[in-house]
Amino acid sequence: DDPVELSRLFGPTLVPIAAAYAVAHYFSLLVINGQRIFIQISDPFGRGWDLFGTKTYAIDFTIVSPETIAWVQTVAIAVGHVL
Repeated sequence: DDPVELSRLFGPTLVPIAAAYAVAHYFSLLVINGQRIFIQISDPFGRGWDLFGTKTYAIDFTIVSPETIAWVQTVAIAVGHVL
């Protein structure tokens, strides 16, 4: 068995697993820090502007419960391995 041929056949099976781990790892970061875009869009250059009235918005850390984050991470990894 040629190692190059084996890697060509085996390599694509790792793509869904890698994608699943990326989703699991960055899900909470995206949900929590993704809210920051609404705050920063009102003052894109840091000049004290409030273009859209969202400058005073606060990040809601309770938007997703820790249990939901854990479930999303678990399901993402499981689905990535099944695919």
